[in-house]
Amino acid sequence: MRRGLALFAAVTFSWGCAAIAGLEDFVPADGGASSTGGQPPIGGGGDGGAAAGGMSAGGAGGDDGCAVDLIVSEIRTYGTGAGDDDFVELYNPTSATISLDDVALAARPPGGGTLDERWRGGSGDELGPLQRIVIAGAGFDDPAAPAAFGTLEPSLGNDTILVLTRGAPGVGDTLDVVCVCTQGCGSSDWNGCQGVLANPAYQAEDIVDVDDSLQRFPDCLDTNSATDFQAGLPTAGDANAP
Repeated sequence: MRRGLALFAAVTFSWGCAAIAGLEDFVPADGGASSTGGQPPIGGGGDGGAAAGGMSAGGAGGDDGCAVDLIVSEIRTYGTGAGDDDFVELYNPTSATISLDDVALAARPPGGGTLDERWRGGSGDELGPLQRIVIAGAGFDDPAAPAAFGTLEPSLGNDTILVLTRGAPGVGDTLDVVCVCTQGCGSSDWNGCQGVLANPAYQAEDIVDVDDSLQRFPDCLDTNSATDFQAGLPTAGDANAP
C-alpha cells in the first residue's frame, strides 16, 4: 500500500438516483419505508421476501459470499471521544491491488438533502490484496489502531447513510451503501436503504460514550443483508473476529 499526496476538498452534491449511479437499487423493498420496522436489532428481518435489511451495493458477493470489490468492513459513528471519534474501515477482499484514486466516502442524514463528501483517495493511493485502511474522524482515539489513512471531514453523524463510490463527484459508481440509525429506523426518511443497522451508541433512548462498532463477519461477507454485520468492540485496522 502506498499513498500519494492529495489535497482534500470537501464536495457536496445533490442526492438522488441520478447523482450516484446504482443507488436506485436500494429503494426499500416495500417501495416506501425501510423494510425493517421500529428500532431493529442487528440483522433485523425484512418483509415481502426481501433479504433481511439488505443495504450493500456494487459488487455482489461471489460464490463464497465474499465481495468482489472494495467494501466498508467496519463503521463507528460515535466513540468514547464523542461525535468525531468515528471511523470507516475499507477492505480489499480480492487478490488484486485496487487503486483508491477517485474512490470516495460521502454521507448524509436520513430524510433527504445532499450527500457531503467526507474523504477522497488521491493519485497513487492503493490498497493491496486482503488489506484494509481506516478513515477516521479528528477525535479518533483508539490506542491499538494504526494511524488513520485519511480523515473524515466532517464527522458522519449518529444517523447516517454512508456511500462508497468510485468516480467523479456526483456521477461515480456505487460500491457500497451502509445505513446506521438511532431512532425512526422504519420511517420513509431512510429511502435509499432497504434496511438499517441499529447504532450501538444509542442506548436507553440516548447517545452514550461507547466504542462499539458495526463489523462484517467475516470482513469480506457481502450478501446484501444486515446479518453481514455484528456490533462489538472495534477492530479498526485488524481483521474482524467474533
